[in-house]
Amino acid sequence: MGIGLGAEIVVGYVTISELTPPASRSRWGAALATVTNSALFFAALAGRLIIPSYGWRWMFVIVGVGALIVWYLRKRMPESPRWLEANGRTDEAERVISEIEAEVERSTGRKLPAAANVLEPGSVNAVGRLSDLFSRDMIARTITGSVILIALNTAIYGFLAFLPSFMVRQGLTITTSLNYVTLMSLGGPAGALLGMALADKVGRKPCIVFFSLVAIASGAIYPQLSDPTFVMLTGFILVSAIYVLVVVAWGMYVPELFPTTIRMRGAGFCNTLGRFMTILTPQITTMLFGLAGVIAVLGYVVGLLLLQVIVVLLFGIETKQIPLETLSEAMIARTKTDATASSVGTETRVAS
Repeated sequence: MGIGLGAEIVVGYVTISELTPPASRSRWGAALATVTNSALFFAALAGRLIIPSYGWRWMFVIVGVGALIVWYLRKRMPESPRWLEANGRTDEAERVISEIEAEVERSTGRKLPAAANVLEPGSVNAVGRLSDLFSRDMIARTITGSVILIALNTAIYGFLAFLPSFMVRQGLTITTSLNYVTLMSLGGPAGALLGMALADKVGRKPCIVFFSLVAIASGAIYPQLSDPTFVMLTGFILVSAIYVLVVVAWGMYVPELFPTTIRMRGAGFCNTLGRFMTILTPQITTMLFGLAGVIAVLGYVVGLLLLQVIVVLLFGIETKQIPLETLSEAMIARTKTDATASSVGTETRVAS
């Protein structure tokens, strides 16, 4: 189950970023993340209704049925034409993009304008290497993406996932703790919608920095509260801020950092480091909670979010509404020497 979910989170966000043009890329990426992150609230609500009466196993039954539906739908998904052309499969790329263009022309009733050329001949067909992630031109982006996903995985799996357990350990009943968490988890879809609205208006970097600081502030306040109303309100703000970051940073920004030839490798590498933290985080969280309670756990999460702010400010690039190809200049410089001359029509049309 873990292997499947780990791969799915990489493939889903990278595919949506490669199939949409820059003008609407953030909107679709955010829409995907909004649907994904609404699961936090619906899972908490389902848990509140199902677990006390029927036990936790039925939660896995529901998820299993959903996974079968996704498996069926996924069989009809087109392959990324960017990836096909980058790997020399130009005929398949041409077929996929032609089908997309024909569908758009049928739905709009007008012929599409010619695509603007954003590439130079010979810059597309090259096989990316894992070592490219650590080249002089890419290492800052790899560090940025890795720190972001380490911080977010820790925040989600080191704090949010443990909220019911924290509350029970502090004297609340399982039913009361599930009630609190269900209300706080409304911050998941709320934060996702906020990220969707702001990512293109203010940019990826300002969103990541600002909402990291909001999460840091609310995380510092949260352990000091005892009144249930303020606990839930502050928890809601904290959850919302974290899920703005999930939408903007995880859903949009990290896949945009890497060029087509290493986009899946880059996003996969950063996600791998983040997922390693999900292995360590429960051990670290329970140890810190045993030593000093929620204060220690939130101090750990806040420290990582502060590191994220520093790294994004120092090394991050702004990517809003920029064609993926123009974000790949460093790789294009290498591929001009490594790649054979090839048609750029398909890639250019996707970029437009």
